[in-house]
Amino acid sequence: MPRKTKIERLLEKYDDSPPVDRRFEKARPELERLSDKLYVPRSVKETAEAILHKALEKNLVRGRSYAAITAASTYAACHVTGVPRTLNEIAEESLADKEDVACCYRLLVHKKIVNIPKIDASMYIPMIAERTGISMRSQ
Repeated sequence: MPRKTKIERLLEKYDDSPPVDRRFEKARPELERLSDKLYVPRSVKETAEAILHKALEKNLVRGRSYAAITAASTYAACHVTGVPRTLNEIAEESLADKEDVACCYRLLVHKKIVNIPKIDASMYIPMIAERTGISMRSQ
């Protein structure tokens, strides 16, 4: 049997899958990298994957970078699961600018891809106290 050319192998790989799956496979490495850098739990990563997949199904990625939409979905997943992460923390580790991440996050919320619960400020107290050097007793 003759050996397949590189283009034939690529066509086999991508012809059977729908466009949403192909775009998801392009965005997945950035999502993996970002979740590893942020040390988020697996539940957050899985929630971010689900949010990203919904955004791809509704074609919201068009004209936006995969880095920005994956960072926004990770930020939204952190809010949904109750893991305290700020937009600055996520934007620092992402390959996208903070403004792009914020814009994509607002788009996810506006298009009702994800329902964000109200933020409980008490979740952020230990993080703020650690940065300012306040003792554990004062917290």
